[in-house]
Amino acid sequence: MNLPFPAQPNTTGTPTDWLTLRRLVPPPTDPYLGDGTWEGLFAELGTQLPAEYVTLMDTYGSGSWSSWLNFFTPWPASTPEPARRSPPA
Repeated sequence: MNLPFPAQPNTTGTPTDWLTLRRLVPPPTDPYLGDGTWEGLFAELGTQLPAEYVTLMDTYGSGSWSSWLNFFTPWPASTPEPARRSPPA
């Protein structure tokens, strides 16, 4: 894949996927997650969710990526979700 910028190598010399994703799809300034806390959700589920998922949701929030990958709020919202921008295709 040809990137419009140099990939940032990690200690093994391979591109860091997270940095590449953030460059290709800049996150919103105010990601929407609903009303709740991760600690409350973990207690309700009886387990923690993968750290990568939590980081992704904290960074990008809920929404749809090009109408093919959907991330829903991890907990219920007391108010309707505002209209969210989809990342560019």
